[in-house]
Amino acid sequence: MHTYTLLHTQQKEVVVEPLIVGVLLFVPLLALLPTTAAWHLAVTCSHMAAVALRMLLLLAASLLRHNPLLLLVWRLVHPMAFPGVYGCARVCGWVGWCVCVC
Repeated sequence: MHTYTLLHTQQKEVVVEPLIVGVLLFVPLLALLPTTAAWHLAVTCSHMAAVALRMLLLLAASLLRHNPLLLLVWRLVHPMAFPGVYGCARVCGWVGWCVCVC
């Protein structure tokens, strides 16, 4: 026969495994989240700065490569290098544009 006393009451069993996983896994990950987020933000910003610098350098190189003023200056410095020195000459560039130089 069972006798019930105030000191001997049934308690619900506490499962320890989820408690251990929650404390030992999620708390350190939660503590490292700001550091990880700051590192990813810094790496992303530096990558974007490198890409922007590369784009600016490519733009400057293409402007220097395909500038019609280069042919006009070359015409002024070396006038005999172009056909039609006496009169107007049609000077065409590499990408299909043409300029009449007198």
